[in-house]
Amino acid sequence: ADDAAQRTAGADDAAQRTAGADDAAQRTAGADDAAQMTAGADDAAQRTAGADDAAQRTAGADDAATVGVSAADELRALYNSLNPSSSRPPAELSAFTLVRDSNYFRGCKFSPDGLCLLTNSADNQLRLFNMPRLNESEAAEGGWQPVVNMPESDLIYDMCWYPSMNSADPDTCCFAACSRDNPVRLWDAFTGQQRAQYAPYNHLDELQAPYSLAFSPDGSRLYCGFERHLRVFDIHRPGKQSERRPRIGVKPSQGGIIAALACTPARPGVYACGSYNRTVCLFAEPGSMLACMRGQLGGVTQLQFSPCGNLLYSGGRKDPEIHCWDVRRPGVILATMRRVVATNQRLQFDLDPGGRYLLSPCYTGRVRVFDLKTPPAPTNCEINYCAEWQAHADACNTVSLSPTCPVLATCSGQRHIRSMLADASSSSSSTYSEDETDQNVENRLRLFSLSTCLDNSRFAAN
Repeated sequence: ADDAAQRTAGADDAAQRTAGADDAAQRTAGADDAAQMTAGADDAAQRTAGADDAAQRTAGADDAATVGVSAADELRALYNSLNPSSSRPPAELSAFTLVRDSNYFRGCKFSPDGLCLLTNSADNQLRLFNMPRLNESEAAEGGWQPVVNMPESDLIYDMCWYPSMNSADPDTCCFAACSRDNPVRLWDAFTGQQRAQYAPYNHLDELQAPYSLAFSPDGSRLYCGFERHLRVFDIHRPGKQSERRPRIGVKPSQGGIIAALACTPARPGVYACGSYNRTVCLFAEPGSMLACMRGQLGGVTQLQFSPCGNLLYSGGRKDPEIHCWDVRRPGVILATMRRVVATNQRLQFDLDPGGRYLLSPCYTGRVRVFDLKTPPAPTNCEINYCAEWQAHADACNTVSLSPTCPVLATCSGQRHIRSMLADASSSSSSTYSEDETDQNVENRLRLFSLSTCLDNSRFAAN
């Protein structure tokens, strides 16, 4: 009986220990539940914080977009208040002259932020100028000088700015340039140092230099124009690797030298190519042709989209006509603007940021202004210029409008051939003298303020 009582007491102790273990397990489970709830709360807090950060970023982006839109609207309103037919010509702000007579400017381009001006010249130099202060006159000779010089080893074919260039972000301050028998170079606009090289090689492993350049709107690709084909580089991968369009063995869809390229952010993935065979072709990524337009009298040397992306303007060498094409109805010339062209030199026009005015240089040194809101003539679709003024004594080859303020840059110069006149009085001797046109030799870069042509006094004061 005592043994049975002890066994019963042991069973009771075992039952109590089992009950204690169950209680401990329940407490452990409760702790786990509490930990899970705490982790869930932490996750919820993190999600809430992430949402707050996202909301702040969205708000910042909205603020930036609002500021950008207001600035763009202000600039468009400013250009809409222009009166090109006014008797007041644009006032000169600054000027820079190349010293040697054999040297001359071959082009100029404003940076996307409007704070820099890039030029190329016959001495194979790329020069970078800072914009002068608009309230200080620097028109005196020698008052405006380049801040950076970048030499190329041969004739410069083309140059283009990085589309997202912003002087507040040094990483974006760069541009690409190509020259004869050299790879494409990416230059730093702050230091003047070379950042990268893009070397296009043909099927014989020979280096080929492109004739034209253009960045994609997002700046991720660099288009290079060659004879009857393109090469596309990823700007993040310098070197030899590129995509050839069309591939070797495939019949090219556009012949001749691709001397002009253009892209527009209004139509991502669409780019235009102009060729010396007088054709303008539209392509869509990854290289399929959309349309081919003909009508240019000379080889196409410049293409530019309107800000809306629906219109495409083209100009050619030794061709007095600038054509306006509607990319929604390819092949139909909407309008034609005429300028004075006498040589094969490139004459580069420009559009204002709102797309209302087109300014074109002339061989005579004058600049013509076309109001694109003017209906074209029903017979020949021609738009007459609404104003012009004498900007240079020599041939004016480029105009460039600032995208942020009413300032126009022009440059002049051309190759002058000196005549050899034999002296009848001397035997076997010859003298070189300047021809009659050398008295008008001018190799100058000029800045003009368009504020004097404004009807609105508020914009004129600004």
